[in-house]
This record gives sequence, C-alpha cells and structure tokens, in this order.
Amino acid sequence: MKHKLFTILIFLNFFIAIDYLNAKELKGTEFIATFLPNYHNNWRENDTKLRLGDSIYIFIYSEFDNVVYLQYRDVNANSYFDTLKISPNSIYTFKKPSYNFALRGYNLSGVIGTRNNSEVITNLSFYIKSEKPIIIYGHSQAVTTSESFNILPIEALGKEYIISAYNSSGLIDNFSFDLSSGSTPSQFAVVAIEDNTNVKIIPSSKTRYNNLNTQNITLKKGEVYLVQSEISVSELNLDLTGTIISSDKPVAVFAGHQRAAVPYDIIGSQPSRDYLVEQIPPLESWNLEVLAVPFPSPSQIQTTNLNDIIRIMAGFDNTEIYINGGLTTTLNKGKYLELPLISAYLIKGSAPILVTAYKRTSQVSASNSSGDPLMQIIPSVEQFGNNYKFISIQAWEYNSTTRNYNPVYDEHYITLIVNKN
Repeated sequence: MKHKLFTILIFLNFFIAIDYLNAKELKGTEFIATFLPNYHNNWRENDTKLRLGDSIYIFIYSEFDNVVYLQYRDVNANSYFDTLKISPNSIYTFKKPSYNFALRGYNLSGVIGTRNNSEVITNLSFYIKSEKPIIIYGHSQAVTTSESFNILPIEALGKEYIISAYNSSGLIDNFSFDLSSGSTPSQFAVVAIEDNTNVKIIPSSKTRYNNLNTQNITLKKGEVYLVQSEISVSELNLDLTGTIISSDKPVAVFAGHQRAAVPYDIIGSQPSRDYLVEQIPPLESWNLEVLAVPFPSPSQIQTTNLNDIIRIMAGFDNTEIYINGGLTTTLNKGKYLELPLISAYLIKGSAPILVTAYKRTSQVSASNSSGDPLMQIIPSVEQFGNNYKFISIQAWEYNSTTRNYNPVYDEHYITLIVNKN
C-alpha cells in the first residue's frame, strides 16, 4: 500500500489557522501538549535509523521575530530546555523521535501486555512559551500511520470535557483465536497545567486497567494521564467517546485512536488503518451551528460501499439536533448521532454540540491505495474567519534497502467553504 495522503481543509486538517476555535483563540504565548501512542512498526529494529525514524513534530508560526522556549522530558525522565528563534511569517519545525518522546500504551509495536504509560501518571509533555503570540500544531508520523492536530493556548483550556474518540480495532488471531497483536485501542490523555490538579474521569466504556470505575487522580504541572480502552475477544470495539472529564483547574485533553479502521466494523482482508488524534475543546467552547462537507477523495482510493462519517455529540441532556432545517433526533449529554458524510450538512443544536468527521479507510483488501483514516473536529459556523495561514507539510522515511530518505505524502488537498454572497 502506498503511504497516506494529506487532506488539507481550511477548517480541517494539517494547517495553521483555524479548527474548532477561531484563529484569534488559537493564538497565544503559552501551550502544553502530549503525543498519544501511535503504532510503530520499526521500534524493535536494530537499525537505529529505522527505530528512531518515526517522529513527533511541533510546527510553530509567528508573525514577528520571536523567541520560543520549550521544556520537555523523554521516556527516561531526562529534562530538556530549548530556546528557538523564530523568523517572522515563517514556520519553524521542531522534530524529535517518537521512540523517546511519545506516550507508550499497552500495545507497544505489536506486543500486547506491558502497561507502559496506560493509566499511569507520567511526565511526557511539552511546555511551550513564547515572547510574542504564536500558533502551533502537532504531528505524529510513523510508517503508514500519521495524523496532525492543533495545539490550543492555555488560555483556551477549561475544566470540563467530553471525549470524542473512535471505536477500538480489536482483531482475532486466525491461528490461536486469541487477541491479535495488531489490536489497537480508543484512547485519550489529560495534561495538567498547574500543580495539585484534581481530575475526575467517568468512562463511557471499560478502560484497560480500571474497567468502568470512576477515576480520581491528582496531577502536577506537566504530568500526563493516558487512558486506553479495554480490548478482549468478547469486546473488540469499545469506544471511549462520551467519557466525561472534570477538574478543579484547567487541563488539556487529547483524544483519538492508536490505529483505527473507519468504519470500525469493516469486513476485509487487509483494511487500511491510521492513527487518529485531536485536542478536544472544553465544553464551554462548543457552539450551536456546524457546517460539514464531504472530504475530497484520493486518486487511488478503492471503490467500495464505504463512506466517510460524522458524529454529532450533545454537550447537555435533551439537546435537539436539526439537520438541513429538520429535527432529526434528541440526544443526552455525551451521546452522539452518526451519519455518512456524503453531502453537505447544516447542523444545529438547541444546546452546544461537537461535530467530528472521520475519513474512511482507503482499502479493504491488498492494493496500492492512497489515503488512510483521519479524525477532525469541525469548527462551528460562528468561528469562521476571513484570514487564514496554513501549510502543506512533508515528512521523509528511511528505506533500509536503498539507504535513501523518501517523501511520505503523495497528495495534498484543500477545501474552501465560501459564502455565496
């Protein structure tokens, strides 16, 4: 299979400009972030270039001459302090090996069993501070599985969140009839920005190490708590979507999936899967009206009856959902309506809603298809703007046979939604 494509939509994927908040709200001088577990095929390779080839990125944009400070730790608890000088109206690329700086879950490079950072407090976060306002976003790139996400300024964070993630991809081994090593979970992580932050987690489905129990944890500044869903032979597709998080001080929340097929119940011999991630906006940032449009299709996608999908989630009980002017359903807090994303939808809620789009799996059997799943929170109509800056990025992978570095992304897209007046 060819590597994935990048889809770039003005309000959607892989850009620096706008997401579920407007550009003004994305701009700040203080940020905190973490990188959820991705799936790393090469982490057990002896070749250092392969083992350290998967990378995490932080892209930094500044309108002015600027100085940016980064404070972070690696998996061995070593501390780092970097000072970056940013040129005006340019993108600074900060890159580190995922092997040393990303969270690790209970499925580590295809081996299930070791807990690692799953439901254990750790300190794998990045604290970013600048002298002048900047806009930043993160990207996790691994062999055949990549995704990007906006990183919100600390002033845009809140104390109550509802998780939007996706169903776990539990697989059964054809020989042992036990769980396959390729099984990957729904997941999220909470990051504290202040010491003595008390966090309450009410899971919507079983977590790997705490089942359905409410979890109460206390975090110091920069500490991270990763939660991953349970996967078992009898429960292959549990989803942490709808999990409620509350805290006594603002926190940052990142959610998604280690490596998902979309739809999760796809039938096929070799469905393509991909890492999913977004920073979740606090409930206070949700809005009433969202316009969702279909994703562009890559040139080599397999023709199937699969569709991209959207999920419309309610932030409060008894929320009425209107689609293209008609009352469609009523949802309670944390519940969602899923629809195929095959046409434009004008979605309105009687109370704040969150709409998440998912790009479909590109192939269901062995082929050379491009384009894997992605997850994207759709901004509300109230947050549209008239001034955007974005980039179309490229990553490079090492080929141990040719000993060359090859570009990863074959196709790039942009979608505009424009008022016809």
